[in-house]
Amino acid sequence: MNKAKALAAGALCIGLAFCATAKKKTPGEDKSNPQYYFDRAEVAVRYALADQAIEYLNQALALEPDHVPSLKLLGTIHFQAKDFGKAAAVLERCVALKPDLVEAVNRLGQTYDALGEKEKAEDMFQKSLAVDGNGFAAFSLGKLRLEAKKYPEALNFVDQSIAKAPKEAGAYNMKGVILNQMGRYPEAIAVLRTALALAPNDPNVRINLGIGLMNSKDYVQAKDAFEKALLLITDPALRTRVEGYLKMIADAGQ
Repeated sequence: MNKAKALAAGALCIGLAFCATAKKKTPGEDKSNPQYYFDRAEVAVRYALADQAIEYLNQALALEPDHVPSLKLLGTIHFQAKDFGKAAAVLERCVALKPDLVEAVNRLGQTYDALGEKEKAEDMFQKSLAVDGNGFAAFSLGKLRLEAKKYPEALNFVDQSIAKAPKEAGAYNMKGVILNQMGRYPEAIAVLRTALALAPNDPNVRINLGIGLMNSKDYVQAKDAFEKALLLITDPALRTRVEGYLKMIADAGQ
């Protein structure tokens, strides 16, 4: 009933005023609606209360087993907790229900990758890329090709990723690694300097730049890159690796 009709019929509806004005529950207030629990799960995640978020999501899924947002969030929580088996099981359900939900498809691809199931991971990233050509899927396919030492294919995918997300330092860093592996050192150095401008506090970028410079026999700048990387490194194994590079430069009399 629009406003004009409501005013005209006012005298007739007096007796029904209570029924007409009774407040309806919104999804956020209705405990029989899975959205009620999903909304609370999102708040719990923002406060890093993963266990509480999982409880809320399980309640949402008990009400509606095919509630896609809850499946996606639950799978993400399990992934971040490195519980990859549970993450895969939940995300598979999510993707089966909504195969064009690229966030879930990419997350499932990451999960398969973490489980060592490279073919399944590639299949997911290819499907995600086919939906909208997103940069993350292209980057992930580039990473898989890099690991397989298929450098030209890896380079093609990382270029697609950069075209979609030109401010992502990680893509330039990976491109620099690929070019280093291909022996294209001047190109690698130029790309890694771009990555460094975008992420000056990333020790991995500085390390890869140092490798490119060392391969180009520019030992002075390579040493500088490695020494600056050491100031940013917290991982003992990575620190040992960089110290090894510096020793190689010292042993070469540079």
